Amino acid sequence: MIKRNDKQTAVSILALIALILLSALVLRVTGISQIRYLDINDRALGTIADTDGTVIAGNLKENDWNLKPEETLTIDLSLPDEPVYEGADAVVFSEYNCEVTVKYQGRTITEMGKGIDEKGDLIGDQLISFVIPDNAYGHTVQIQIVSKEKTVNSFTTPIRLMPSSDVRFSPLIHHQLAAVLFAMVALISLTITLEYFFTWIVHRKLNPGIFLFLFSFLISMWYLGYHKALYVISSSLRFNETAEYYFVYTAFIPLMIYFAITSSETKFRRFCRIMAWAFSVYALMSFVFSASRVPLNLSDLIIGERVLEAVMLAGFIIRGISIRKEFISQEKIVIRGLAAGSAIALLEIAAIALRSVSGLPAWIQKLFYLDYAAIGILLFICVLFVSYMSEAQERRELRIRQEELRKLAFADPLTGIPNRAFLIHKMKDMMELPEGFTAVFMDVDHLKTANDGYGHSTGDKLIQVMGDLIQRSYHKAGGENDLYARWGGDEFVAYFMDRKTAEKFGAILQEGVAEVNRSHVLPFETAVSIGMAESTRNADGSLCTLEKLLKKADENMYCQKAAQHLNEAE
Repeated sequence: MIKRNDKQTAVSILALIALILLSALVLRVTGISQIRYLDINDRALGTIADTDGTVIAGNLKENDWNLKPEETLTIDLSLPDEPVYEGADAVVFSEYNCEVTVKYQGRTITEMGKGIDEKGDLIGDQLISFVIPDNAYGHTVQIQIVSKEKTVNSFTTPIRLMPSSDVRFSPLIHHQLAAVLFAMVALISLTITLEYFFTWIVHRKLNPGIFLFLFSFLISMWYLGYHKALYVISSSLRFNETAEYYFVYTAFIPLMIYFAITSSETKFRRFCRIMAWAFSVYALMSFVFSASRVPLNLSDLIIGERVLEAVMLAGFIIRGISIRKEFISQEKIVIRGLAAGSAIALLEIAAIALRSVSGLPAWIQKLFYLDYAAIGILLFICVLFVSYMSEAQERRELRIRQEELRKLAFADPLTGIPNRAFLIHKMKDMMELPEGFTAVFMDVDHLKTANDGYGHSTGDKLIQVMGDLIQRSYHKAGGENDLYARWGGDEFVAYFMDRKTAEKFGAILQEGVAEVNRSHVLPFETAVSIGMAESTRNADGSLCTLEKLLKKADENMYCQKAAQHLNEAE
């Protein structure tokens, strides 16, 4: 037998594979997988100068473009002799938190990040492009980059030639599949989050899954922002420059809230609540500082976020060790998924270090360029999705079983209509009967005759026929809330909001009994004695209780039964 955790692991892997295949299909259909570009880094040489213009190093290839704060990198880029693509050609590259100026023959073609004040506002991820002037082919353009980072910054970046119409797709190069994957995860997560949110608003019932899916949305958007893939959908420079920070600063808040709600261990729930508050306060503080005159921006404050993430992971590791011998649970599965996803994501560090190793076979070199961070995050998200949906399915099945048990507890096993316990349960909250409320007490005749003369199976059939007839008559008369039941033996009870409906029910029921006798469903003729009692005000102005009303209906039924037997005797 396959264990539950093995099933969920397999389903998580299958879900990831299915998502990858679906994303590959999207790439194929949309044509994004065929982005046209030409790498031209081999045409670029850099010169680094200090703040007063003194040249520090020249003739540098891209691997040596490392800038200290306020140093200037000037890249001499030799352009092709003629246009490469139909329409306008554009040079595209990306930089981070810097001022960029592109010149040709002393004339500025484009510039970005200018006007940074002393505060050092974050410029963030910049996708920079410029259309090549017709007279610039075969010549050289100068790209000047001034670092605004507070530490040494590496500007190893691909410089590409592309059709100007395709510039916004540049960040997807080598990341098409991952970008589509995360975009799909973000869209699915956002849809489910909004659905849970509106359910919460309408029904006032909070589903903890809203926090898992919100986390999946935020972390997916962080990945897209980090890789500048949001330029595909938005041309807003400010949004794209800072998006990754807003998403990463808020992503772990809902994750901590989820565990603070659902964890089975008190200390871990307390830890998650503290971490949720810590992430929230730090995010708010970071956003306030970045918008104020304080000389700190979102990039400068990221170290604090990393510290909180390290504390969070340490807490998860400790929790994972503490529950390693416990029975499998959703919490255990999610923590294992987090551990596996983090381990895969950390391979990215090793892969980056090994990319410069030469002499290795090509297929091994390709392994070093896999996006391990994306694989790790996606695996964790798939584990979250599958484990939560599995848990939700189990909760649904439990609710169905509970509903079935409730129905069994409230249903008469012989007739299938509600039983006495159901009627008592339905009426327990009725503190005071409304005026005109009517109780109907019914007694089926000849049950003893059926049992003694024809056998108990015939007696059972008599009760079943009358139960079905009472149910149909109740609904035909316009009764509300299914307030009818088999009271016990050959007795039935029904309640109506007014006397007129009760009398209509009685007439329909007696007509139905006559039809049963005419159709010879039973080997003998039967009858039903009916007693009614209407809620009226007592001498003191109060209305009678349900118990007294039912007792009065019972007495009226016996009076009718006695009168009927007297008529039959005559």
